[in-house]
Amino acid sequence: MSTRPIIKAFALIALIAAGCASSKPKPAEAPIPPIDYAWVEMVPAAQAPSQQMARVITRQAVCPELNASVQPGMGKRFHTGIEMRIPMKPRAAAAPGSFDVLSCETPIPVSTRAASIAGRKLAILPLEPKRILVLGDTGCRIKGSAVQACNDPALWPFPAVAKAAAAWKPDLVIHVGDYYYRESPCPAGNTGCEGAHSGDNWLPWQEDLFAPADPLLQAAPWVFARGNHEDCKRGGKGWDRFLEPRPYAPACNEKTDPYPLMLGDHRLWVIDSAAAENIAASLPATRAAEPKLSWLVTHRPFLAKGDFESNAPGIDKSLLPKQLQLILTGHLHQFRIHPGSPVEIITGNGGTKLDSSESARTPKGDIFSRVDFGFLGLEKLDSDQWRVTEHDRSGAEVLSCVLQEHAHGEAKLDCASTAD
Repeated sequence: MSTRPIIKAFALIALIAAGCASSKPKPAEAPIPPIDYAWVEMVPAAQAPSQQMARVITRQAVCPELNASVQPGMGKRFHTGIEMRIPMKPRAAAAPGSFDVLSCETPIPVSTRAASIAGRKLAILPLEPKRILVLGDTGCRIKGSAVQACNDPALWPFPAVAKAAAAWKPDLVIHVGDYYYRESPCPAGNTGCEGAHSGDNWLPWQEDLFAPADPLLQAAPWVFARGNHEDCKRGGKGWDRFLEPRPYAPACNEKTDPYPLMLGDHRLWVIDSAAAENIAASLPATRAAEPKLSWLVTHRPFLAKGDFESNAPGIDKSLLPKQLQLILTGHLHQFRIHPGSPVEIITGNGGTKLDSSESARTPKGDIFSRVDFGFLGLEKLDSDQWRVTEHDRSGAEVLSCVLQEHAHGEAKLDCASTAD
């Protein structure tokens, strides 16, 4: 018997099978989510009467809606809030090839009790914030020969620091600046940073800030101070698109004006020190304001002593705001407390490569220094007293202090180390 019919039959079966295999549908690509990141940012009252702005980053072509539950005004007897659906407006359009995302924003209405965007709950600032978390200098440094191992959680622990910080359950987060550090390509063959993107565009910003900080962005509203890494020559484009508290301007501003935020019975001044000389230029505006217990946030230290690269120049203390009790800064990649008048706390140990171990020696005039990763906690005890705590990367307390404020005198800080 001839085998040709059998061979032909097998060949036909094989062709049919191959055709069936090739006709199988390809796995569907994952749908683009309505939003990628969402947070609440503290902004000048001119931008939002509540001082709170909802912001979103999305790969969608249009902005989503903000859902807000707003408490009616005084004297109105409503047991439930008024539900509002507010279309968000584009802040900065996507720029294909560099910033392939759309950023959106809308003010949070005054008296908002709860808010969400695309099912993601937003954190709303309490009327009297009692737990304030401070951190800074968080990105992974890749610049020329200075290369941090971004892929090693021990050497770039910002994701762990952010997670521990969120678990501390703050009412407000203050970042003292320097978010963007991935300035140069990862050197070939370097497994520590392999896969990292570089340049002032979306992916490095996502890797340095938004992805690792997402749990903390969801935990509380943020105050974003501008650091020297966000100046116009470095990360200015990303800063303007995502974090600048004022309206978006395509042309980068080298310097911006200071602005106050009202936090219960305190006034918080935020000063742009991307350019060092802008601190002194900004202080007269703070001095002119009505006296009130005040704190000041800026990136560069300017009272603590030391030979610091690109530190702010000497400041005439007569220019400082009246009743200034506390200055919060970063820039130095360590934690330090300078107990002068006013008290200055440097918290630049959020994740970027730390200063050399020689900096661990407490400088003359300071009461504590620590060259290790972590964050700062400020917990209100009463109207003029705060518990000040330094935490390590896991959230464990390593230092506990009490800040005693004085409306007509100098604030005093009393500290005791809790570390072994």
